[in-house]
Amino acid sequence: RKTPRGELFGPKERGTVMHEVWKTVWDMRPPDADCPTLRATLACAWDGAMASLSSKYPLVSDPRSKPALADMKTKMLRIADAEDDFERSARSAGIQRVRTFTELDLPNIELEHSIFAGRADRVDFLSSPHGTFAVISDYKSKGASRYRESLQLAAYAAALRNSDVAAGGVRYLCHGDGTAISYWSQAAKQALGQPRAPSCEEKIELALEKLLAADQIAADGRYEANYDSPSCAWCGHSAICRRSERRGASSLDEGDLE
Repeated sequence: RKTPRGELFGPKERGTVMHEVWKTVWDMRPPDADCPTLRATLACAWDGAMASLSSKYPLVSDPRSKPALADMKTKMLRIADAEDDFERSARSAGIQRVRTFTELDLPNIELEHSIFAGRADRVDFLSSPHGTFAVISDYKSKGASRYRESLQLAAYAAALRNSDVAAGGVRYLCHGDGTAISYWSQAAKQALGQPRAPSCEEKIELALEKLLAADQIAADGRYEANYDSPSCAWCGHSAICRRSERRGASSLDEGDLE
């Protein structure tokens, strides 16, 4: 995507730095009930993380980046507050974080014609009265509305399940509005007291259906455009596709072919 005029940090740069800071924060935070809040850990780690990242990403130390970095910090602190609230709620239900992995390469999902691979931003292993399970979290820069139908993390959960790891839930941590979208397994729902919303198992089955469909597409060698996909609205290749012809010439005024 294009970087707004006069702004050094585009979406890609912001996302890269944000992920690096979160990795630093979680690497320094122990899985213990008496550890500082995530907000406190993030606030403590911020200056050191910026100093460390400036050698890797020169834009971080550019004075013109200060507004973008300040905005990023504010959004990350909101997510930290949401995570602290969740952790307090989980502890009251007898759930304790045992271990956290960041940037974890997941087991491949091998189908007849394709191999699907993924890397999770974060995987927490939680112990509960119903057993130990894994929760997959992903950092998103936009608001929650964009990810409600996403099956990305459900596919990640399917990969864990295939390696005999119990997937207790998936969580999209949305920095755009400071909220989290969570889908929990039936066991985790009982422990957390969250009976509503689709279950993680239901999302996994939907994700597997999509992966099987993609595998069949690879086998057939027919890659037909799907203009009804939600991703179509923000695809970066609109200038070379024929979507505008399907919608009529008036769509040129709607920014399809910029």
